[in-house]
Amino acid sequence: MYLPDAERVKLVELQTNWDYYAPHVLKVKDEDTGLLVPFQPRVAQVYVHQRAERQRTTTGKVRLLVLKGRRQGVSTYVEGRFYWKTSMTPGLQARILTHLQEATDVLFSMTQRYHDNCPRALRPSTKNESAKALTFDQLGSEFMVATAGSKNTGRSANAHLFHGSEVAFWEHAADHMAGIGQIVPNSPGTEIWLESTGNGIGNL
Repeated sequence: MYLPDAERVKLVELQTNWDYYAPHVLKVKDEDTGLLVPFQPRVAQVYVHQRAERQRTTTGKVRLLVLKGRRQGVSTYVEGRFYWKTSMTPGLQARILTHLQEATDVLFSMTQRYHDNCPRALRPSTKNESAKALTFDQLGSEFMVATAGSKNTGRSANAHLFHGSEVAFWEHAADHMAGIGQIVPNSPGTEIWLESTGNGIGNL
């Protein structure tokens, strides 16, 4: 398909530049009004993004542990980052593991909102949309969520992008961490994000 030079430049920016992509494509709920608004990164989101990109540039991959405060938008950023990558790049598998089913539902509804409100020209075709996964059939990419209930959750699927949410509250944290090491290769382009609010000492 022929694209004018200006449109081609814009597409490259959307594919490679998060700072351009996020406010032009992603929609989030305004906490005060409940209305959908463009994603405008907060201070904490900018902070973790800059460190992720610095690490990606220097090592080829991202491995981050984020100790977060409430309502800083770290999960909102990571889900947006993973949607950006899986919806714009062929063959990427994103996996999200949370501590509670309620949290799983919240994070996936956020991702579903990103997808539903993505401009039609950029929204990838889906083979199925369930309560746990978005499968982008033409890209061969997928975005899947699960809850850290049983010890074996998450071990059966490969991943290039992994987000562990509220890791300090996982019931079988050591088992899940062992599984993550098996499903995410130590390769360029892969990412592992482990984030949590504090939960005392003596846990993972």
